Amino acid sequence: MEKKPFDGSELGRLNESHFKHLFITLAAVFFCIPIIDEMIIRPFPLLAQLIYLIVFGWVLLGAISIAKSRRILYAVIGLSVLAVILHALHIWWQVQALLVAHHLIVIVVLAFFTVSLVRYLFVCRTVTIHTIYSALCSYLLIALIWALAYGVVDIVQPGSFNIPGDTGLEGELVATSMAGSFRSLYFSLVTITTLGYGDIFPISNSARGLATAEAFLGQMFIAITVARLVGIQTAQALTKKN
Repeated sequence: MEKKPFDGSELGRLNESHFKHLFITLAAVFFCIPIIDEMIIRPFPLLAQLIYLIVFGWVLLGAISIAKSRRILYAVIGLSVLAVILHALHIWWQVQALLVAHHLIVIVVLAFFTVSLVRYLFVCRTVTIHTIYSALCSYLLIALIWALAYGVVDIVQPGSFNIPGDTGLEGELVATSMAGSFRSLYFSLVTITTLGYGDIFPISNSARGLATAEAFLGQMFIAITVARLVGIQTAQALTKKN
């Protein structure tokens, strides 16, 4: 009986069929939620916190869905439930330390899946739609991880970012933070793509260091991923030719 050629899926221990779902979830978070935030959520702070909790719970579910190993699945579910509880407690008690703990746990969970997706990407020997989705998910997960990290920095060191004020219900400018809002998503995506509009920019050294690291990692990820995919495709073409 002919053995199935190794393509990396066994080593990656990921459910390939759910890569597409995770990508759709991440794309919705980055491109749809900020619009909803501006139109509906922002005038109602409590609603904003609840939506924020739901959104990251949704992302965690999307990440969990790609796990194959039961042991890893149970550990990640446990951490995710803890993160949701911490955020719910933050909404109730408004203790910033709880939000910091939530962000750090979500960063750990998402970092694990990011590493798993990148690992999958670099052990695969064929370019498929799953390979493309794994690259896209990895890129957006990196941006999401940095968005959470910016939120942590903004809590620990208030004023780490220059953020334009929002117009409040009575016409006054209302200061906003990166944590507990969706501005960090926008800033992170603008930074990782090195677009840099300049409306939000880091002030503290820790915030500047994070932004610099994200911009560097984003460009290196694109360059290395493209080189990897082109190399696999070239090898496939040569194999078929021979």
